[in-house]
Amino acid sequence: MHECTPTHGDILALSGIMDALDEGLLIVGPDNRVVCINRHLQHLLAIDGNALFGTDADTFVRGTLIPRICEESGGAEVLASLSDCSGAADILCTLRSPGGGEERVRCSCRTVREGPFRGNRIIRLSSNLQADSIADTPILRGNGHGRQRQIEEIL
Repeated sequence: MHECTPTHGDILALSGIMDALDEGLLIVGPDNRVVCINRHLQHLLAIDGNALFGTDADTFVRGTLIPRICEESGGAEVLASLSDCSGAADILCTLRSPGGGEERVRCSCRTVREGPFRGNRIIRLSSNLQADSIADTPILRGNGHGRQRQIEEIL
């Protein structure tokens, strides 16, 4: 199991659960610093997440995540959703793997609005096996309260 930054002790306690997920998870603190990168996301991006804890999230996303997104518009949407803390976004895109393969993923961005993790942003990359094409699944923006509550309950 990897270690999360001690800035958020409760997240550290949940790192085993986050590592068990079969989707990539990036948690960004209210200070825009990387708080946690689970094992699956480390594998997807071929990175050593431990070395990235506490780094600037924008720098990490621009330098590591965005270059792996095949569609230029998908990368732009991810950047826009990260800088717009008020909304939520679901973006369907193709992620280039370290080995050169490609995988369809859904990138969702949410901001925690309540509780002890208020102000943290959760970026989730999950396999999208249901959609046949980007045109079949539009980019969704909204308040995301239902899904956000589910994620908060897990955390």
